[in-house]
Amino acid sequence: MQAQRSRTTTLVTVLLLGGGGAVASFLACANGETGAPSGGSDASVESGNDARADSSSSSGSGSSSGGGSMCDANTQTDWTNCGSCGHMCMTGDICSAGQCQAPCTSPKVACPTEPGCFDLTDDIDNCGTCGAQCLPPAGGSVVGTATCAQSQCQFTCPTDAGVVDGGGPIVQCNSDAGSAGCFDLTSSSDHCGSCGTPCEGGMTCTQSQCCPPGNSYCTGTCVDITTSATNCGACGAACPSPATCAAGVCTGYTTTNPTITFIDACAQTGETTVLKNEGIWSHTNLVGLPFPFTFYGVAQTQFWVQNQGTVGFGAPGSFPPPDGYPDCTSGGGDPSTAYPAAVVFGDEEMATGPNGVCYATLGTAPNQQFVVTWSQVTDAFDTGSTLTFSLVLTQTTNTLDFMYQTATGADGGTDSTVSGTSATVGIQGMPGGKFAATPYSCAAGFLKTTPLVVRFAPVQ
Repeated sequence: MQAQRSRTTTLVTVLLLGGGGAVASFLACANGETGAPSGGSDASVESGNDARADSSSSSGSGSSSGGGSMCDANTQTDWTNCGSCGHMCMTGDICSAGQCQAPCTSPKVACPTEPGCFDLTDDIDNCGTCGAQCLPPAGGSVVGTATCAQSQCQFTCPTDAGVVDGGGPIVQCNSDAGSAGCFDLTSSSDHCGSCGTPCEGGMTCTQSQCCPPGNSYCTGTCVDITTSATNCGACGAACPSPATCAAGVCTGYTTTNPTITFIDACAQTGETTVLKNEGIWSHTNLVGLPFPFTFYGVAQTQFWVQNQGTVGFGAPGSFPPPDGYPDCTSGGGDPSTAYPAAVVFGDEEMATGPNGVCYATLGTAPNQQFVVTWSQVTDAFDTGSTLTFSLVLTQTTNTLDFMYQTATGADGGTDSTVSGTSATVGIQGMPGGKFAATPYSCAAGFLKTTPLVVRFAPVQ
């Protein structure tokens, strides 16, 4: 009787404190049922939820059961309502993440977000605490491997990271030395030469040294590889003479004097004649070339002709407003004019006659030639003098031939004026937006005899 009275007192006490939940316990005891798994306590207490809580206040709460009564339980952890109201786990099991399972044994623990047992000392998805995932750092040239050791996230870098094109070995740099990750110290601007050594002020890392943009560290110094003729595009990549380096590419021309037959555009069928009887600086508008012509590395599609021995090149939709032919008195072209041009005989005293300047296209693709001829022009310093010369652009090879057929003074012979003592002869361009020139003669008497051909061939 004493034992029965004690049991009844206990149930009445629960009834006063727990409300409807205790009534259920009372009924269970009255029917002789067990109230919790072996060694456990009341499910609502074990889950940490008050049985009086509103069933709509938690996403883990249940809903009404089949009898119409409310299930005020956390279905993620309540072994009597595991996953759904009324779903009871077997005696001795626990409810983890809404699934029944055997209890976890140390050092493994249950995590609320997924079923199972987890060792927080080495689990990559639950490292130190449930849900703490170890990820490799985002920084670096290659992705490292993340691990969990002694409840701490760590990462390692591969020993064979696929080093490319002169790069260095991959090194692990930790977060206390800038951004963490696996870095090539020869090229990483955050870790240049060593972990935690950043390149500042816009500098970049090249060969483990901080250099200005566009530079590489060559033979102990920072070199602009976009313009260096001895390190063009890369350290040690020298351009053959007389080429120059522009935008990291060797660009330039060699000159030779081949023996070939003079081509006169004025004698061709379908030729066009312009600039007749012009004694001062005059030029045509832009005209389309019959084929793209690569000049100093740039594919030119338009040209203009000038009466004083010059042909200029321009891009579609633009037209340079030159006020004179390029001057080469400095011996290196004329940066002040800064337009791509072929100056076959640039002399400000030159005047065209009734024949003017002709241009025509010969041959068929891909071996066409575009020819411009100044026919029987005169030098004002030598009245009665006559010069006839041509420019020939050859498709595919992109060579320029300066052809000189006649250069006769007023007395019938060759004198200083028609030999080029006041003339500029050569080519100039703007590869990569930077001036480059290949002069042939600067105010020197180069035209001693005719015929003469000067070929400008692009450096290969």
